[in-house]
Amino acid sequence: MIDYSPIWITGVGALSPLGAGFDDISRALLAGESHIRLVTDFDVAEHPCQIAGQLTLPAAPSVLDAAVYDRLCPLEQCIASCCAQSLVDAGLWSRRHELRI
Repeated sequence: MIDYSPIWITGVGALSPLGAGFDDISRALLAGESHIRLVTDFDVAEHPCQIAGQLTLPAAPSVLDAAVYDRLCPLEQCIASCCAQSLVDAGLWSRRHELRI
């Protein structure tokens, strides 16, 4: 049987070319920053467009074990960072093991 219990979004966890987290991103938006720049992470010499809004992977959030975080692939680091940010933002980090997430 499917559980149709209500769902609430209670915290913000975000990663964008403007930064990691609500504070960084909103500050950059309000300052009118774009963060579109020349692509440097891989060779774009043969591409017609050589600019993009690239993500810069953030350091491990303070609530995560940095050694474990650093061993994750970049996509997993993005996911872990956003999830940790949202739980901290919602005030639920200390209760995360009790919750259905």
